Amino acid sequence: MLWARRKRARQGMRLKLARAMLVVVLVAAGVLLVAVQQGVFTGAAVAQRETVRFGYVPAPANAIPIIALRKGFFEQEGLRVEETRASFAGSIFQQLANNDLEVMSAADMPAVFLALNGGEFTIIAQHERSNNDEALVSRTESNITRLEDLAGKRVGLSFTSIAQYNLYQRLKEKNVSNDAVTIVDLAPQNMAAALSRGDVDAIFTWEPVPTKIVQGLGGKVSSLTPNTTMLMQIYASKQFSQRAEAQKKFLKALLRAQEFIRENPGEAIKIVAKETALDEETLSKMWGKWKFEVTPFKDAKIMAEQARWAIETNLTPPGTKIPDFAARVDSQPLAEALAG
Repeated sequence: MLWARRKRARQGMRLKLARAMLVVVLVAAGVLLVAVQQGVFTGAAVAQRETVRFGYVPAPANAIPIIALRKGFFEQEGLRVEETRASFAGSIFQQLANNDLEVMSAADMPAVFLALNGGEFTIIAQHERSNNDEALVSRTESNITRLEDLAGKRVGLSFTSIAQYNLYQRLKEKNVSNDAVTIVDLAPQNMAAALSRGDVDAIFTWEPVPTKIVQGLGGKVSSLTPNTTMLMQIYASKQFSQRAEAQKKFLKALLRAQEFIRENPGEAIKIVAKETALDEETLSKMWGKWKFEVTPFKDAKIMAEQARWAIETNLTPPGTKIPDFAARVDSQPLAEALAG
């Protein structure tokens, strides 16, 4: 009988072990099913991912690439993205010509100056268009209530940026000579301190910098928002332009981010607010400034106008010619991404 009891005990132990193993298998299968449904273990993700070196500015205008990064859409398309962040795209745009960066998200002016200096790139998509993304923040004691008041004042902005071009155009419309305003080259991260010290009377730049300065300096400053337009493009290096499949995957991730923003605006704002160090309530009130849509780039004429301005204002070497920007546009990668 003792032998029989031991036998039954061993059988019971085996049964318990078998049940435990079954539970483990079922749990693992459930986790795998969820992962597959969420796109984590797609065929592309299981395979070795291609590496892409990507540069951008953590600004609301870059919401689409920011969402693609933080929601893992690049990984789900089979790409491993190495990020390089900057406060001003112009400070790292040369890396695109050197292929140290393979893809950049930026407004048009850094690309214009790179082209004027012989740098090569291809524009493969536009992903944002904004009205009034830039703002002028001035010291209250400077009594600047309109653009005409900038005559005789010192204005800090980033040289060769879209802000420099847009401010020049707005001043021209107000019949304020470019020579009447002293332009001081400032990186965005140094603007608040320069304004607070009185090194400049005002700064002009893109969000989120103006809002953060107003929040930080309070009654010491005031702001106004001239009517400006800014476009954000995706630029590919010469080498990356030859990687057709990687371009397609990159743009498919951006298209997924575009849909995420449309379907989940609250969560998108939360993600971008964290990325840009803005509070969610502030960003939510500003969200309408930006139109997030991945489209073919069709504004080569604007870049030509910007290049003409740079040449006429002696920001380029003598004899510099306007590049053919239309020849630098390639819409085929986006067409393939849209086709699936």
